[in-house]
Amino acid sequence: MNKYIILIILSLFTMVPCQAQFTDGIKPSSTINVIGRYTDNAVELIYFPDKNKALYQGLKKGFIIERAEFTAHSDSLSYKQIAEVFPYEESAWSTLMDSSKEETKKDITLAKEFYDNRDRQSGGKFSFDKGIKEMQEQKFKEDFEYIIFVMNAIKNNSVARALALSYTDNNTEENKEYVYRVTLKEDLQDYTVGDGIYLIETIKGSDKVERDIYVKTWDKKLTFIWEENDMITGAYVERKNNITGEFELLNKKPVLKSDPTSTRNSYTDENLTNYINYEYRFYGINPFGEKAYFGTAKGMPKDLTPPVNPSIVSGKNDQPEEVNITWKMPIMETDLKGFIVARSTKNKGRYQILHSNLLPKTTTSYTDKTYSKEKDNYYVVQAIDTTGNISSSSPYFVTVIDSIPPVKPEFISGKIDSLGIVTLDIDLNKERDLMGGYRLFRSNAPEHEFSAISEGFHEKDTIYKKAMTVFKDTVTLKSLTPYIYYKIKLSIIILINLLILRS
Repeated sequence: MNKYIILIILSLFTMVPCQAQFTDGIKPSSTINVIGRYTDNAVELIYFPDKNKALYQGLKKGFIIERAEFTAHSDSLSYKQIAEVFPYEESAWSTLMDSSKEETKKDITLAKEFYDNRDRQSGGKFSFDKGIKEMQEQKFKEDFEYIIFVMNAIKNNSVARALALSYTDNNTEENKEYVYRVTLKEDLQDYTVGDGIYLIETIKGSDKVERDIYVKTWDKKLTFIWEENDMITGAYVERKNNITGEFELLNKKPVLKSDPTSTRNSYTDENLTNYINYEYRFYGINPFGEKAYFGTAKGMPKDLTPPVNPSIVSGKNDQPEEVNITWKMPIMETDLKGFIVARSTKNKGRYQILHSNLLPKTTTSYTDKTYSKEKDNYYVVQAIDTTGNISSSSPYFVTVIDSIPPVKPEFISGKIDSLGIVTLDIDLNKERDLMGGYRLFRSNAPEHEFSAISEGFHEKDTIYKKAMTVFKDTVTLKSLTPYIYYKIKLSIIILINLLILRS
């Protein structure tokens, strides 16, 4: 079964199951769907009732074709009968079979068998013992036979003519508007069949389709996308041979929409050579079963595949003022152009390139002399190919050796009250990596040994908890020495002197 023919059928009409009995006094109904085109100074029509029963009536009794001229000033249409159309007689079927090609004879045979069995009840008698399921299966079989029949009629216009489902009006004038009406020659009892109405303007070339075809470029392949919102269905794609200059068919079966509810269709041509221009022609199938051109497109695939990700092997601050980064490439592609080394203060932060020129593709290390001594240092190495595709290593954190001591701490103030309570205020150091806190020492004379009297150290670094900067001490006011001396110490030995006059 050719799926693209089913799509054409669905675009002509929507099948609705035949009603076997009245519902609330309303007659079952059907509609005759009509499409047409103007070509070779004639209007060609093709029409299909959308229900089995109406179709069978037309095959048995024939159809009437009427025409009216349409003008903007017409108050009403005046139809005139121009033809009565009937299926072929037996001799005409034989002539058609004898004159047809082998690939067409199968379609003619199927259509003829359907026509000959039009009065036979394919589903048999309905059994109430078996119930609704048998009735549904019978209805499905009838609808399936109907689809096969319509498929063959559309697929070959000569078959549609033989079945009285096509008519050509040769008595037309150019640049006019005609309204055609198709009806059953004899009405159906207790069944409503709507007239098939079709308006057409006789302009040469009006049935030609030129779609916009969009091209998506890939690595070694091209994808073509277009809107399938007219009566041309499916696609046959031809590609120009760049050596012979001839167009060659790429697909034996038509390209169909993956989603029947969508109007968009596409085709992808793979295994191409990058940076070569390719030219394409696109054809579909129109409702008259003919191959119809609908557009051209050009495209050039290009390299979009990045190199394999480089891997940072190590990053060390093993020399003063230097961080040495080394990396490796799991695979060395032939189109590899070089490397970039970048640094950031955060794992997912903004990385800054550390050099102005691309590092050669043979490079496996880089020395950074601008790293931050106070902030974190994360590095990435990126590989670039000749097309500009980029791959990147994972971020690599480098631990920097801290050889810089904290700034010398300072007292802000020191005072003693009438009760001998000393309050000391220390200026907190600004180092980000300040550890522990301060230790307070006291002595009665600068030449005496200072004793530790208080510690402001914490279990956690001051990175996480602010160091204590205000210390309290209690001294006696009655002493032979008029001053009391204090010193503070950080986590490394830095002593700051402060003397306070006893009041």
